[in-house]
Amino acid sequence: MKRIEFYIPERETIPTKLRLIIEKDEGKDITVYYERLEESFGYNFELYDITSEDEAKEIISQIAEIMCNQSYDHGQEWRVENIEKLSCDINNFISKSEYNVLFRIRDMY
Repeated sequence: MKRIEFYIPERETIPTKLRLIIEKDEGKDITVYYERLEESFGYNFELYDITSEDEAKEIISQIAEIMCNQSYDHGQEWRVENIEKLSCDINNFISKSEYNVLFRIRDMY
């Protein structure tokens, strides 16, 4: 599992988006911007400086798993309902992918 950390940029007084940084053993760290979706129970994630679509999928899965595990601390039990790839562009100029992760609260029956 990659090391995933929440961070606040030094130059912003009021962050407009939440951010994560994923440290890589070699190469440039991966930056993730995320925000809650307005129309459904989920989050939109933008990943920068990825090297492959598989790497992006792995990171999104790890983040979703961490969010589900943390939901227990808040008295709910989240489950991933769907991970949807919106885009993935990896070339000489840009390496960005965007995903929506939809959650549901586990039925308590």
